Amino acid sequence: MGDNFDLYYSLFLYNLNAMKQLERFDLAFESFKKQLFSRLHKQILALPEKSMCPEKSEDSDASSPLSKTVDTK
Repeated sequence: MGDNFDLYYSLFLYNLNAMKQLERFDLAFESFKKQLFSRLHKQILALPEKSMCPEKSEDSDASSPLSKTVDTK
């Protein structure tokens, strides 16, 4: 046996229950993904909607924030 792949392939090849176990792993993984996506969906729906454009505060003027740091004289 050259490496781990050869070892695991041989174990898979001679294990009578290998395909059933792989199918169970696949079903478990799919179930886990559904749970994660469900939680993510619930979190996204729970977030308050934010507008794409930032609102101007009453304290800000029309100039950019960088204009306060640059000397224009």
